[in-house]
Amino acid sequence: MKLSIVVPTYNSKSSIVNTLESISKQKKHGFLVEVIVVDDASEDGSIDVICSYIDNYTGELVFRLLKNEFNQGVSKSRNVGMDNSTGDYVVFLDSDDRFHESKLAIIEPLLANNSIDFLFHSFSHEDSVVNKASHLSLVKLNIFFPFLNLIKNVICTPCVVVKNVKDYRFNESMTHMEDLELWTSIMLKPKVNVYRLKEKLTILGHVANEGDGLSSNRSAMRNMELVMFLSLANKFISVKLLLPVYYLMHKIKSILKD
Repeated sequence: MKLSIVVPTYNSKSSIVNTLESISKQKKHGFLVEVIVVDDASEDGSIDVICSYIDNYTGELVFRLLKNEFNQGVSKSRNVGMDNSTGDYVVFLDSDDRFHESKLAIIEPLLANNSIDFLFHSFSHEDSVVNKASHLSLVKLNIFFPFLNLIKNVICTPCVVVKNVKDYRFNESMTHMEDLELWTSIMLKPKVNVYRLKEKLTILGHVANEGDGLSSNRSAMRNMELVMFLSLANKFISVKLLLPVYYLMHKIKSILKD
C-alpha cells in the first residue's frame, strides 16, 4: 500500500527539518511512502534547508519538492500536493507539526484490514504514549457525524488519512474553514466509511482549529463559516435543510466569543 504525505511549507526554515525527520524516523511499517513538500514561495531560506535535507537523505522514502511561483496560500499548496500524489491514501503534515514515531506503523494495518475511506485521529502538543495496536480505539462513525461536526469541528487536518480522491480539493477562495468544507464534502459522499481513532498520533506546533486571537481574525473565521455553510448547502440538500440550525449555532457562537 502506498501513502502520500503532503507537506505545505512557507517560511518554515526553523521547523521544517524536525517535521521531515518525524516522517523519516518512523518506526517500521509496511507502507511505500512518498513525501511531497510544496513550498509556497518562501522568503526565509526554507528551500535551501529542504533541498539540503533531501540531498542528504539515504533512506527508502521518496521525497519530491514542488514550488509555487508566488505565494498562494496553504490550500493551493495542499491541492498541488494532492494533484501530484500517487498514493492509495493521502495524509497531511504542516511544516510546524510532527508525526508521532509510531503513526505509520499504527495506521498501516488499520487501513489494510478495514474498509476505510476517511480516518482522523487525535493530536497532542507534546510527545505522548500511544496504546499498543491490539488496544487501539478505532470507532466507525455513523451518518450523523458530518452534520454534528459542522457545529463543533473535531477534525484537525494534520490528523486526517483520506483515500486518494481526484475530484475533491480544498476551496482556494476561502481563507478559513476550507478544510472543514472539504472533509464534510467527502464524508457526505454515498457509501463513505468514516472512522475515528482516539490515539494522539500528531504533535501540533500550533493551536488546532483556532485563529491567532485577533478580533479581526475571529471575524474573518465567522464570515468564512457562513460561506462554508452556503457552499455545502449548494452541494447537499441535507445541509440545505439544516441551514437554519447552523445559522442559529453560528450566531450563538459569535455572541459567546465576542
